[in-house]
Amino acid sequence: MDADVVHCVGHSLGGAISTLIAAHYAAKRGQGVMLYTFGSPRVGAYATPSALEAIIGKENIYRVAHDLDPVTLVAPYPYSHVNGIPREQNNMTLRSPTAKLLSVANHDMMQYVNTLSQGGDTQLHWQNIRGMSSLVSHDNAVLARWLLRSIDNPSWITQKAVAGLSLLLKIFAHFLQLQKATSAILSGMTAIDLFSAALAQGIEKYAATNPELMAGLNVAAAWARVTVVGMKFTAAVIRAVMQRMMDILKPFVQQAFSMVGGGTPLPLVLLGATAIAGAVIG
Repeated sequence: MDADVVHCVGHSLGGAISTLIAAHYAAKRGQGVMLYTFGSPRVGAYATPSALEAIIGKENIYRVAHDLDPVTLVAPYPYSHVNGIPREQNNMTLRSPTAKLLSVANHDMMQYVNTLSQGGDTQLHWQNIRGMSSLVSHDNAVLARWLLRSIDNPSWITQKAVAGLSLLLKIFAHFLQLQKATSAILSGMTAIDLFSAALAQGIEKYAATNPELMAGLNVAAAWARVTVVGMKFTAAVIRAVMQRMMDILKPFVQQAFSMVGGGTPLPLVLLGATAIAGAVIG
């Protein structure tokens, strides 16, 4: 209790808990705090992450994540990471040890240790890690290509489908910018986030005057096995595609959580954001 600085360190759900503990010591006890998270899920919706950053101090928050760690993808919009904006100095998103998106190995703490050991044991360690982070791609089309791949239909991903999906995500991002969403928020969104945000913003009204968007939704609907009849089914298509992506992601997140003895909060983590995002549509 007499420490000048309290170091809070956590992996997986422990990363989320350590974030809340760090905020407690900084706000309630007025102590200096350093926060280090590894493969943490998202903590808080809407303005909560920015409030946590203000309480703890962004310069005191070191977020480390493998780019293809499934746990870091939950919960989707409107939840977001603390220090989650790409290229943020202390947001060190690193290349995953495996090339497979849905692999629990990307969440394993020893894999994080191995990745971080490449930074060298010098005073420039974190600076070297930041250099490694600059090599990561944040292209949503790449992420979506993996998330929209289903076991029962592995051949669905064709060059045409990927191109159509990429265009759809860009249109979603453009729509959110029109809704005065900041570019910083958009840059941290995954494919699931963009579908979720579009649903919450009522994008079906925008679709009625945007044939490119409807064409992209038709591609996504075909994958989700949803029949589109007229513009009024736009919201249903977005909801179905988002739910399908979540269904694909869920078992891998469950398995990753089980590796560290967690898993109990998973339904809340996965379904809570979906419910919030869909509240506007009803």
